[in-house]
Formats: sequence, structure tokens, C-alpha cells
Amino acid sequence: ISWYPVWGTRNLVVTENWLTQNPASLSAKEGERVEIMCGYSTTYSSFALDWYQELPGKAPTFLLRRYSDGSEYKLSSVSSRFSSQLDAGAKSFTLSIDGAQLADSAVYFCALRETTALQTALGPLHKPSVSIMKSENESIAACLVNDFYPKELKIVMNPDSQTIYEATDPILTSNGKYSAVKYIWSFKCHKFRTTLSNLYSC
Repeated sequence: ISWYPVWGTRNLVVTENWLTQNPASLSAKEGERVEIMCGYSTTYSSFALDWYQELPGKAPTFLLRRYSDGSEYKLSSVSSRFSSQLDAGAKSFTLSIDGAQLADSAVYFCALRETTALQTALGPLHKPSVSIMKSENESIAACLVNDFYPKELKIVMNPDSQTIYEATDPILTSNGKYSAVKYIWSFKCHKFRTTLSNLYSC
């Protein structure tokens, strides 16, 4: 199993903000514990560090995040074998993978971004409120998702027939949380179910 961490120079906004990853590449046997360290330097008073995974032939996907206050946010779909440690003193952000598997072979990279005081005050996770609206003839439905944080949220609608979907990108509202909506055409209402990234169901 091989990992090839990389970092993008686009993250180097100014000389006081930078990232490095160590080791540049590594190999491991199945079942071993793997650690990839991301060193950072920043002048941001409030910030977030992310780990991403890029599987062969696929686009990078978000794994987990640590905020400068030490709190963590991880997608519920990410295996519990993946965890992170933030050492503010050593200025290191480490991704740990327990029980390495062949399916974990990928490019892993970290990212740094500034956060606002409002985002920090809200905390790393706020579950959404969800409501369903449907047309009178039950041919169109909309799933309204309000007041969630952070921004990363997947809306899945599972009807029992061929459908057409349209979703909006999450919008930051005045209270510092996000809202989004997803539409669906051609469904049977009694079979309708919506699941939000394992965070909320209706």
C-alpha cells in the first residue's frame, strides 16, 4: 500500500501561512497503523485544517477537519479508522489510519483556511432542520434543509422510480449557518424518504 501526500502552493497565501507534509511518500502493510504529518505555520487567530483523500482516477474528497480550538469535524461516512491529532505547540496536524487496507491507497493532502470568530463560536457541527414540500399531484417535491454547519452536507432522496434531481449549493445565512434545497421530479410520495449524510432523516 502506498500513500503519496502532496500539498498545493495555492494554500501559501503569504509567507507567514504555509504547509508541509511528511513523509513525502510511504508504504505500509495491511493492518498497520499509518500516520501522515502536516506541519503548518499561520498568522490566523482562528483557522481550520483539513485532510483530503484522492483515490486513483477520482476527485479529492473531504475526510475530516480540526479547528484551532481543537474541536474535530468528520463526515459520518468516513471510517472510524481515520482520525486526526492537532498539536498547537508543535504546529502539526496528523492524519492517522488504523488497520491500513488496500482500499486506502491514495493521495492524501492537507489544507489550511482562515475561519471567522462567528464560525468558531458556533462550533464544528450543527444538525439541520429538514422539511418536505410537494406539489398537489405529488409529481414534484423539494427537500428544504436549514441551519446546518459546517457547509459540507449531502442530501440524498430515494424514490422508487426514475427521477430528475436538481440541488442548490449551500448558502450562508445571516445567523452563520447554511441552507440548501434539493428538488425531485416523478416520485411516489408514500415511498419518499430523505437522508442527510447520516445526520438527519425524515
